[in-house]
Amino acid sequence: MSEFVYILANLVLGVAVITSILGSFIYPRLNIVNKYFILFLVFGTIIELISKTWANDGKNNLIFFHINALVEFTVLTLFFASIYETKKQFLLNWLLPSGSVLIICNSLFIQKLNTYNSNSLTLVSIFLIGCCLYYFYHIIDKNESTPQNIFTKYAVFSIFCLHIFSIMILFFGNYLLNADSELVNSIWVIRSFIILFIKLLILSQLIKMTSTYYYKNNQYE
Repeated sequence: MSEFVYILANLVLGVAVITSILGSFIYPRLNIVNKYFILFLVFGTIIELISKTWANDGKNNLIFFHINALVEFTVLTLFFASIYETKKQFLLNWLLPSGSVLIICNSLFIQKLNTYNSNSLTLVSIFLIGCCLYYFYHIIDKNESTPQNIFTKYAVFSIFCLHIFSIMILFFGNYLLNADSELVNSIWVIRSFIILFIKLLILSQLIKMTSTYYYKNNQYE
């Protein structure tokens, strides 16, 4: 089972790399909302690659969880601020600075850089799930169905799915520490399949937008 988990994790990372490369390729043609989402994908993939390299070398890679929490919170706050014009000033002037300070303080004084930053990850997940729910309730059916807006819908859906599952793991983290190894491996397999499905979904939408641009000369504006 552990070998299968390792292979599956590498497959997920491979898809993430391909998605990031394609996203970077089409980046100039995207609107500001989707540009932020591509930045989220690229930064996340880079951090994951470095983290995996450290882990393979036997180094403590938990510092990258701290870095990822701050980067993810920052970039996705900018993402949602670009969607919610009426909430933009609140998100940028109040929530982004205060949330960043909380994440940094947690990493420096509470759950330090060599430990798992569950507090920050939980805070980020709750915030992003709330943003996604607001989008589903207020925004999703109000935008014109252009390729860019359709991609944004998939982006928000992917963020929601990732963080719903992540927060479930965080809530039951203490139980999993003492759980049977077979159960833990099964949960990580399910998590990896969910992440793989989401990344393939995003990749398919990027391929669709790329083909639309090159074969139909659509400028996405």
